[in-house]
Amino acid sequence: IQSAVDAASEGDTINVAAGTYDEQVVITKSLTLQGAGEATTIIKAPTIRTGLITQGSYTYDYIVAAYPASVTIDVRIEGFTIDANNQAETTGTSYLVGVFFRNVSGTNAGLFSCTILGFTATEYKSYGIKVDGNSILTIYDNTLSGYTRDGMEIRGGTLGNPAVTISNNHLTGSALPLQGISVIDGTTGS
Repeated sequence: IQSAVDAASEGDTINVAAGTYDEQVVITKSLTLQGAGEATTIIKAPTIRTGLITQGSYTYDYIVAAYPASVTIDVRIEGFTIDANNQAETTGTSYLVGVFFRNVSGTNAGLFSCTILGFTATEYKSYGIKVDGNSILTIYDNTLSGYTRDGMEIRGGTLGNPAVTISNNHLTGSALPLQGISVIDGTTGS
């Protein structure tokens, strides 16, 4: 998947065939990442992940992330299972995130019809979805389970204040989750 993302032009749609893909995916340009269906198209966290996102005093490990070098990008992700593969966060990072969006904004932007699961039970160390920065997007028809911090954290602050529409999602944390959906620090939306 990452090779296709790297080779894509702005605005392209990448259709991902059914299968299991052991990789960490980062998107830094506007595009659509379309799986063949969440039951059949799986992005599984590899044992070794080297891509990290630093924000303030925190460093995030992730399975799929969308964030530009500057300005904002329009990224749509649809039809995948994102499996943490019972992996803990990489040593030296603060948290593991299933899908991380920062400065993702546009008419198609967001996460649609995906399943995010497979986190370890380490207390307060995993997010299903995290949204930061100047993001304007939709989170619709997703199933999140096993997270130990928040199912979704939408956080405003010094990097910008997201506006997010969240609807028709199903969240079930581990035995130790902190919050299902956390919308804080200047975030707007519904």
